[in-house]
Amino acid sequence: MAVFQQTVDKNDIGCERAHSAAVNVIAFALTAVLLVGTAVVIGLLTNPDWFVNGASSQGIPGLIPHSRTGILLRNASVAMLLFSGVVTGGLTTVLGCFTVGAYMGMAISLAIHDSGVATVVATTWQYSVFEFAGFTMAAMGGVYPILDLLLRRRRRQSNGFASYYTAAGAALTYFACALVFLCVGAVTEGFLSLR
Repeated sequence: MAVFQQTVDKNDIGCERAHSAAVNVIAFALTAVLLVGTAVVIGLLTNPDWFVNGASSQGIPGLIPHSRTGILLRNASVAMLLFSGVVTGGLTTVLGCFTVGAYMGMAISLAIHDSGVATVVATTWQYSVFEFAGFTMAAMGGVYPILDLLLRRRRRQSNGFASYYTAAGAALTYFACALVFLCVGAVTEGFLSLR
């Protein structure tokens, strides 16, 4: 009997790992596609002539931050918006992905209009990788509980709110990772802006 119980426990662990991996892949794909897709579409549709007196990347509030602390606070507030889907069943995360993606697309489009692609890439790649990873991790945390619940219901393994509550606790790991990425990005961006 003990051998059978041990086999069942190993199977349960394997199923749980597979379930967690599936939720992670779906959360990453959903949030990355929403962020990048919206940024690309809005970036391609943005016409600098639509803005008063033309447009300049210097004229977008928050695009050219003044300190590492300011960068971190702005990025952390965006991460909190993206993570807030934990308490709204993912709704604010999805809407936040559209909003953040639109802002990123518009800002990048205007910066390219001002300076050219090569300059924008050369001056932003060192920190934008960390910021994108941080925003994606925060958004993954925001949709993780609802995706976990939906996949468990599909497999008839859900016990409702308790499953959602447990997954929300696990989603905090994503938010913590997001803050680490954003801290590294803010420090890097701060040092680069001092050059």
